[in-house]
Order: sequence, then C-alpha cells, then structure tokens
Amino acid sequence: SVAATAASSVKRDKLENLDMEKSSKKQKKEVSFSSPPAAKAPMLRKSSLVIDDEQTWNTQYEALKAYQANHGHCSVPFGKETGALRSWAERQKKLYASSKLEPSKADKMTELGFVL
Repeated sequence: SVAATAASSVKRDKLENLDMEKSSKKQKKEVSFSSPPAAKAPMLRKSSLVIDDEQTWNTQYEALKAYQANHGHCSVPFGKETGALRSWAERQKKLYASSKLEPSKADKMTELGFVL
C-alpha cells in the first residue's frame, strides 16, 4: 500500500503548510495591532485630560500668578524653566473647552489675564 502511504504523506505536508500559513497570519496581525497608527496617537492623548487635585491646581495657579507679576502677561512659553507651567496652562485651556474646568477656577484665571 505504497499509494496509501504516499497519500498520507501528501495530506501531512498540506496540513503542515496550512498550519504555517495560519501561524504567519497570526503573527502579522499581532504586529499590526501592537501599536496605534501614528495618525491616531495624538487623538488618544487629547482624550485623556487630567484634572488636578486642589493642592496641585493651587500650586500651579500660584506659579502662574507669580509669572504674571514678573512678566506682565500669562502667556507662558515652553522652556526648561517654564515647561511644567506651560503644560498645566494648556491643559486648563483644554479642560475649559470641554466644560471640565470648574467655573470658579476659570474665573480666577481670567481675572489674572489668562485667556482660556
């Protein structure tokens, strides 16, 4: 029964090839979904607005107040010394735009001259 042995060998080879194809497709899918596409990455960051606790907010507000007193405006630039304050200020604008900034905090910032 050489024919039966040959047929069995052909079936085994086909099954091995099929398994290899399936494995290859799975690996490709895993790689393609491992990280978000570059175009979607900024959207993911934008959707995660962090609302500071009271102590952090007050500390940053006082820093903004001091900046305004020293410079005459609230337009904080990016830089080594002002990066954290600038990031906080930008986050307050985004919170305000999405109606998540408390009105009393928005009022305090606008009284200082900060443009929301």
